Amino acid sequence: MAAPREPASEPGAPRRRPRVGFALAVTWLAFVLIHLALTGRTWLGNVTDVVPPLLYAVAPLALLLGLPWTAGPRRWTALVTTAALAIGLSAEAGVNWHALTAPAPPAPPGSAMRVLAWNTQYWDQDDDPDVLYRYLRAQRADVYLLQEYLHWPARTPQRIDQLAAVRREFPGFHIAVRGELLTLSRFPIVRTTPLRGRDLPADPSPWPEFWAVKALRTDLRVHDRELSVYNLHWDTPIGDSRNPLSAGFHRQVQEQHQRRAAHLRALTHDLTRNRRPTLVAGDFNSTPASGDLREIRSLLSDATPAQRDLLPASFRTDGLIPGLWRLDWVFTGGGVRVHRYRFTDAQGLSDHEAQSLVVSLAPHGGG
Repeated sequence: MAAPREPASEPGAPRRRPRVGFALAVTWLAFVLIHLALTGRTWLGNVTDVVPPLLYAVAPLALLLGLPWTAGPRRWTALVTTAALAIGLSAEAGVNWHALTAPAPPAPPGSAMRVLAWNTQYWDQDDDPDVLYRYLRAQRADVYLLQEYLHWPARTPQRIDQLAAVRREFPGFHIAVRGELLTLSRFPIVRTTPLRGRDLPADPSPWPEFWAVKALRTDLRVHDRELSVYNLHWDTPIGDSRNPLSAGFHRQVQEQHQRRAAHLRALTHDLTRNRRPTLVAGDFNSTPASGDLREIRSLLSDATPAQRDLLPASFRTDGLIPGLWRLDWVFTGGGVRVHRYRFTDAQGLSDHEAQSLVVSLAPHGGG
C-alpha cells in the first residue's frame, strides 16, 4: 500500500525557509555574553580570549549586511545583531575612538621622558646582536622595558648573561634584571623589586625565577621625584598546546590560568600599596577582550587614548593576516601623563611591535 502523499502547497503560498540568519545572530550574541561572563574569572575564559578582537565587530557587521537576504524575523535578527555589535565595539573589539579626537598636548619643555617597552622574542637567539643593539639605540629612549631577555632552545627557557655587551652598548645607563625581564634607565635606579607570583603550578624548568617573576618594578630617581616603572610579561592564555581535543590542552589552559591569576594578584597587591607615580608596560598576552585587564583598569589609567591608531594591534603570527591581535599595553597612575604612544615596527626582530611613549610627571599635587 503506497504511503499517503502530502498535500501540495496552494499556488502563491510562501515557502517556509530556514531561519539561519536569526540562529546565527542568537548564537553570536550568546558567545559574546558567555565570553564576558567567563573571561578573567575561569580558565574557560582563556580559550575565548584568543579570538581576534576585530571579530567582535566584523561578525555582527557581516550579519547586518546580509540581513536583506536573510529569512525569518528580520526585525529580531537586526535587534539581536545590533546588541552584539554594541557590546563588541564598546568592550571587546579594541576600537580606539580617541584616535578620532585631538592628540594629547606635548610635554612641557624639559619634562619629557621617552620610554620603550618591547618583547624582543628571545633576545638575539635568531638575530645578529649588532642589529638588535642598533635597533634599540635608534629608539633613543630614556627607559627601556625589555622582555624575553633569554634564549629558548628546544622549548625550554634558558638564562643568558649578556650584561657586558648591554653596558657597552648603553654606557651610563642603570640596569636591573630579574628572570627574563631587563630594564635600562638613564635615571638612577633607587630600588629593584621583583614581583613573585604565589601558589604557582609546579615549576617545569631548571630556572624557577623565569616562571616566578613576571613583573619587575624599578623605582627611578627622576629629578626630585621617584617614578615606579613595572616591566611586565605574563604567560600566554593557552600555552603551547593547540589541539583543543586533547587532554593536555585543557590541563595546560588551567595551569596558564593559575599562573596569570597569581601574577595579576602580585601586581595589584603591589600597586595598591604604591603611592608613587606609576607606569606599567609590557607584553600582557591579553587582548582588548580579556577580563584580566579589568582589575588593572580599576587601579590605573589605560594609555590607549594617546594612540593615534583606530585599531591598535601589536602582535603578528606568521602565516596569518598581520595585526589581528593587540597583546601589549601601558597603564599609568599617580600623575604620569602620556603625550605620545605608538607601536613601532620591530623590523623583523620580533613578532611583537615595540611600544614607544613620551611621558612626563605632573607637578607635585597635579593630576
